[in-house]
This record gives sequence, structure tokens and C-alpha cells, in this order.
Amino acid sequence: MKKIFLILATCVFAFSSCVDLEVVDWQNKNTAIFPRTPAEADQMMTGIYNAFNQEINDYRQSQNFISEFMSDDRFGGGGQLDRAWAATDKFMRFGRDMYYTAWQRKYQGIYRANVALTSLGNIENTEQSVIDRYMGEAHFLRAYFYFTLAQLFENVPLLVEPVTNNIPQAPVDKLYAQIAYDLQKAIELMPATKLNFDANGKDLNNSNNGRATRWAAQALLARVYLFYTGVYGTSSLPIGDGTGTDAEIVGEYTAAAVAEGLEELFAQSGHKLIPSFYNIWPYSNLATKEHWKWSQDNDLDWAGDGCSETIFAYKFGNRNNTLYSNQLVLAYSLRLPNGQEHPEGEEGYTFPWGNGWGAGPVSSALWDEWEKDEPADIRREGSIIDAFEIPTYKKGADMQVEETGYWQKKQIYVTAYVENPTTGELTFKPSYNFSGKALSDPLPDWNASFQTAATNDYIVIRLADALLMHAELTNGQTISGYGTDGMNAVRARAGLPAKPYSLANLQKERRYELAFEGVRYYDIMRWGIAEQELAKQEGLSVIMQEQELTTQAYGGGYASRFKATRGFLIIPESQIEISSGVLKQNPGWDGNVEFSDFIFQ
Repeated sequence: MKKIFLILATCVFAFSSCVDLEVVDWQNKNTAIFPRTPAEADQMMTGIYNAFNQEINDYRQSQNFISEFMSDDRFGGGGQLDRAWAATDKFMRFGRDMYYTAWQRKYQGIYRANVALTSLGNIENTEQSVIDRYMGEAHFLRAYFYFTLAQLFENVPLLVEPVTNNIPQAPVDKLYAQIAYDLQKAIELMPATKLNFDANGKDLNNSNNGRATRWAAQALLARVYLFYTGVYGTSSLPIGDGTGTDAEIVGEYTAAAVAEGLEELFAQSGHKLIPSFYNIWPYSNLATKEHWKWSQDNDLDWAGDGCSETIFAYKFGNRNNTLYSNQLVLAYSLRLPNGQEHPEGEEGYTFPWGNGWGAGPVSSALWDEWEKDEPADIRREGSIIDAFEIPTYKKGADMQVEETGYWQKKQIYVTAYVENPTTGELTFKPSYNFSGKALSDPLPDWNASFQTAATNDYIVIRLADALLMHAELTNGQTISGYGTDGMNAVRARAGLPAKPYSLANLQKERRYELAFEGVRYYDIMRWGIAEQELAKQEGLSVIMQEQELTTQAYGGGYASRFKATRGFLIIPESQIEISSGVLKQNPGWDGNVEFSDFIFQ
């Protein structure tokens, strides 16, 4: 019998809160008899969602971290010893297995989804609709793991059974046909449940709790369709019969069919745009607002995790532990002494922006181009910190490299002060979440380490993205209920005038609305403009360990390295060796492309 392993999870932190589960001896569970009940099925599904938390726990190997640095909008940053981050940014090698964990985590999730899909039929005395929902979630999750794996590595083995066979990489069309099949099944199996939110987009009854939904599958299908047809120059996405590499192609998704699915999402899901762009992001929380004039002036009020705009997100628990916290926030926050507790006016005082590892400085080209294109766009200030305008910000802090003075605001520590009601004394908190005042149902007032204090969602897909994808799929057709096309619905929320639909306008809108959300790199790949956009990162002014320098071309430059690799990562060489040469390396990763150190010029 096939025994389940790698499924154990002692906390349902994939969802909105932590609930302790009895520790189970999984070695005595096998797929012939498990799961038998919905409770056991929940345990199994939790194990699949747990792969997201494990991914973010090792943030350096996460999809967002890798794709953000490979985009034209951010550098690697960090300190001089963080050379692996620079190697990712510059499409260079840093060791033979630099992306081993990224590869392994995806296949771990795939294996768990395969186990679920072969054993969920064991559930007894349960309505079929409940079993269908679990099956739909598992199909969605397998599609998500394979799609993100394909975006990173392109050429990967395709396994649809819980086995670990040594097989060659699948043809790309068969891989995407399997992804399309899984998403088709997810849409068929999961119910069309309307989610409940108030007028400001706050989740009313924990309905948007991090579980995959029919609506998430429709949105992900649109993302898959646009990437596949753009990168591979086709007009449709093939649908397989679900048998993997040997599958027959049994249908196809057209742009019109994918857009129709999005229209169902818009009409029936309950998802809606948050009235204020600012209120999507944790910096708009009420605890921070009490001592931050900019938040008061703009009357910020965070819609919270699981808000009406979030279609799918990674969830994190409220425990003081790296496995339960959003480690992207730690990575992308400011290097000390910036972000720590300081008296106002002292060097390093950057309230409300907290401290971390200084990864991912924002390119000055993005700031400048955004200002030129949309000088009245509130989203620029709502997405980017202009740190050099903070009088007490320390430049070159802790030997920061590739510092531009610009930092993103969407995934960063947001600090808060708690006032003692008796003495009036203020206590600094490394995250608003640990203020005891940030949410309507506040978290405990723990003295959390800044390394474990981030509990906010990592949003994978939100409604604005879906609206922009619909505009691209339909060339700007009007959406029923919005009175305009998806691109201009998003612009209207930002207070911007309507523009005629064109691909050029759509490209700019996606760049600005979705900045730092992990989609920019894949957008410029599929639009065929990656080489020209990436090359703009050369010759920019940066601070390198307190020296003012300009960015250099490494390994022949960004355009050269993208062209050589086609934008895909090096497959871990240990996996090629273990396969006895069955796996083949991606092009562009041989020769002298090892990143050794920064060029100080």
C-alpha cells in the first residue's frame, strides 16, 4: 500500500488562524483507508497548503523573491554577503544548486496534491459536494504548483501520480495541457459560492480564508493562458485528458472562453475593488495610524487580510515563529539601524517602516518613469517609499548594496506605538499586528521579535489583476456592472481619467497597479519586451556600501543573459546527476556565468 508521508502539519496556519491538531502517526495512515472523514480530509489538505508556508519560510527560494529580482523594477540588494540575491537579479549562477529548494518545494506540493487526488475518494458517509470541493482544491493546487514551476524552470518532469519515478522533462505543450485540465476540473468541482464583505471590503465572516475557490481557479486560468500564449506564440491553451505526459489533447481554451470565466467571477463571486488603493495594504492599519500623520491625513483604514480584493493568498498564523510568519516582509524591510526603535529626529528613525534585510531596492527607473507617465497617480506614493526624503534615514546602512533610496511598501514591516493609558508612555512594536489594537479582533500583545512578527497575507492574485487580464483578453471590452473596461475600472479607483485601450497603455497599467506583486517579470517575458526593459537597469545611480556608483553590466549585461537563458532558471545540477542524465540542463547556464562579487565603479 502507498503510505502517506510529508503531509504532517500540526497547525492549520494555511488558513486564517492557528488551530492545534492532534499529532497523528502518519506512518500508520495509507491511501487505501485514509482519509475516511471530512476532518481527516481537512488534515490532508492542510498538508498541501503547508507547502506555501514552507516556501515563504525559505523566502530566498520563493516565487515572489526570485521573480521580483529578475524583473526590471528591483535589484538584489541586501549586504555584500548576499551575493546569491545579486546573482538572481543578474541572471547569473551562484553555485550548482542555487535553486534546489525552489525546485524541491514545488515537487513537494505536487506530490501531496497527487496523494490527495488518489485518496480523497475514500471519504465515507459524506455528501458528494463536500468531496468535490476537496478534489477541486487539490486540482487547483496541483495546477498552481506546476504553473509556477514551469514559469521558473520551463522544462520539468510531469508526474500525476504519487510516485517518484525518474522520467524526462515533459514537452511544454503537454505540461500546460495538464495545468489547463486541472484548472478545468477545479472550476467544475468547486461551488460558485458568493463571499461576504462589507462596503469597505472587509471580510464579514471569514469567508475568504485562504482556501482555493472556483473564482481563484478562473483567475489563475487567465494568468496561465496569457503566459502560455504569449511566451509560446499560440492563440489557445491546450487541455489534456489528465494523464500527464502521455495525455491526449481533448480541447482548448480560447481568449473568449477564459474571459467568460472572469466575467462569472466579476458577477457572482462577491469580490470587489477596495474603494481606496491604500487600504489594501497593511500600512493602512489603525494602530500605526494613531501616530502617523500621513495615514491620518489620508484617513486610512486597512481592509484587512482576506479583503474583498484578494482572490487567492498565502495565509500566515499568529505565532511567534518563522514558519508561521511572512518572511518576505523581513527580507524586504530596511537594514538597521533604519526601522528600529529610535527617538524621533535620531538617525535611523524611519517610522512607520521597520527593519529587516534590505532585499529588493526599487529601481529609480520605475520611480522616474511612473512620475513621467502618471504624475497624479496616488499609487506611486502608495507603493514606494522615497527613503532619501526621510531626514533621519541612514544611507548605506549596515553596508547596504545597490541602494537606490526607493523601497516598496506592500510587503514591509509596519511598526506601531502602544500608549500606556495610565502613564502615557509609548511602547514601540516591530509590527502593528502585535500592538493589540490593529484589528477588530486583535492579536495577543506579544513581544515578538522583528524576525517573526509579520503575519499579513502574501496576495497571489487580486481583483485588479483579474480586471486587467480581462481587458487584455478582450481588447478593452466593457464589463457588465462596471460600465467600462477592466483597465479603466482600475484607473478610476486610483482617481485617474479614462484612457483608450491599447496594449501599450495596458502594459503600463499592469506595471503600476501590480508593482512588487510578483507578476512584472512574467509580463515582460510574455510581451516579448524583457531584453529592452531589463537593460534599463544598467547605468543607474546607486549607493554601494556608502559609495555613490553606477550599476554595471554583469556577464555581458541583462539583455545578453536573458537572451541566453530565455529567462528561465538553472535546473539544480544535483537533480541532473541523480537522474543519470535523464534530466537536461536549460540553455545559457554553462560556461563562465558564475557571480563572484560586485563591481565597484
